[in-house]
Amino acid sequence: MHLAVAAILAALLRRCRRPRALPWLVALGLVACRASAVVEAPVEAPVTVAPTPVAIAPAPLARPATTAELVPLSFPAFVIAVDDEALYAVRGPEIVRMPLAGGELAIVAQTRDPEGAQQVELHGGHLYFVDQAEVWRVPTAGGPQQRVVPRQPYFAGYAVARDTVYWLNGREPIQDTPPFRRVERAQPGVFVMSGGGKPRRVARLPELRAGSEAFSPLGPIVCREDGSLCAFVAREGVYTVDTRGTSTLLAKTLPYVLAVDGADFVAADQSGDSLWLLSTSGAPQRKLAAIPGVWGVVVDRANFYVIDRVGSVLRVPRSGGAPQLLLAGQNTSIVRNSTHLYALNPANERLVRIGL
Repeated sequence: MHLAVAAILAALLRRCRRPRALPWLVALGLVACRASAVVEAPVEAPVTVAPTPVAIAPAPLARPATTAELVPLSFPAFVIAVDDEALYAVRGPEIVRMPLAGGELAIVAQTRDPEGAQQVELHGGHLYFVDQAEVWRVPTAGGPQQRVVPRQPYFAGYAVARDTVYWLNGREPIQDTPPFRRVERAQPGVFVMSGGGKPRRVARLPELRAGSEAFSPLGPIVCREDGSLCAFVAREGVYTVDTRGTSTLLAKTLPYVLAVDGADFVAADQSGDSLWLLSTSGAPQRKLAAIPGVWGVVVDRANFYVIDRVGSVLRVPRSGGAPQLLLAGQNTSIVRNSTHLYALNPANERLVRIGL
């Protein structure tokens, strides 16, 4: 029995070399070996062995004292935003407003896309969102919807600062092999639109090599609150662009996520195991923590909050130290207001609020 279990485990490990799948296979192996040991143990009576928890991370994470509570959801939400008065959630082709103090849901926006809005952001009393490669906005209390960025052929993300919308235009892949024909139709760059005026390009993106199948840029784009500097991801790494259109390579890494941290930026590198602080003042890049896969980042004055590859919510103190586990589970997004962090688990229709 023991040899059979070992053979099965060895076969599974040979077939799966991907880092994401390895932890659960190891956990399976540990449990299987433990079970086989119990079966083969020379005992005269049945023995009950309590299941042994197996940590996903190499070392157990500390659990700080936090206040967490469930926020009732009556529908499966996938994208959320929050301010100090209400939570905004995507419910199919609708964006609904849920007052934090309680009360009835209100529909504040509707999309043409039946799958709903993407990249929902709050700025200056307005809710911004993407609907079929267009950027729209609507007052948070409800009202007329306004299209602020027309449809883009290779839209790759947007950011808002002081009511000015910055967005990325990518480029269709260059294909030289039939049945594809070589095309370079889009104008790749960082565009800006302020006050409904004519869009203008403030930076040109790095050129692609002929025959490359990569997109440029990869996105996303984030901006300082005052709009003085934005950061975006392109083929060679993280670039910044200022109000004069000067573009500078900030870091030779292609992160999955970017976030603004005051004057600087936070990024998770492409290998997916490190969180970095990218300084704009010339200081060296600083590794904040080793985390197995970063899918989302939220910052405040004291901490960085991260979703890792298995959906756990972690807290990384600015003062240093190991990441702390705040919430386990298959969470897909985190947002915060001045008092709480909100974590969404759409698979279980669960929204958890954690006191900051």
